[in-house]
Amino acid sequence: GSRSADAIQQSAAGMPMQQTDWMYSIMASITLPFAPWSAERSTSKADEMRATNSSIDAEKNAMQREMLSSLRSAINRYTTADTLSKHYTTSIIPLTREAAEAQTIAYQTGQVPISTVLDSRRMELMKQDDYLMTLVDRQMALTEIEMMVGAPLQ
Repeated sequence: GSRSADAIQQSAAGMPMQQTDWMYSIMASITLPFAPWSAERSTSKADEMRATNSSIDAEKNAMQREMLSSLRSAINRYTTADTLSKHYTTSIIPLTREAAEAQTIAYQTGQVPISTVLDSRRMELMKQDDYLMTLVDRQMALTEIEMMVGAPLQ
């Protein structure tokens, strides 16, 4: 007939086997944050987290203030360069051109030496160069503003 597992094991080993009883036990451990011996650790951890959050907030606020300051500075540079470039086109360059032409006419009539004409033409070229540098400064300020804003401006 059918043989039990114990009988098969006994015959395979050639000797009788002892019957064993199995025992099981469960062990669990938990840490309670409100236990008197861990209250100090919990409080210090919470204090550390609050300090970290405060530090992050302070750093974020400092970065926002710095960005706002940089943006205002770039806007001021743009406004200054734009106003100056308009001033160059409306009065400075036309006046230096008129002065250079007047010196040329004065030279042609024999009233001034050639060095005076060359000086006035040099001054006209310097003012045109200054105007172009103002345009570069204005464009650089605009580019910086666009970089901070994150979009092209018109």
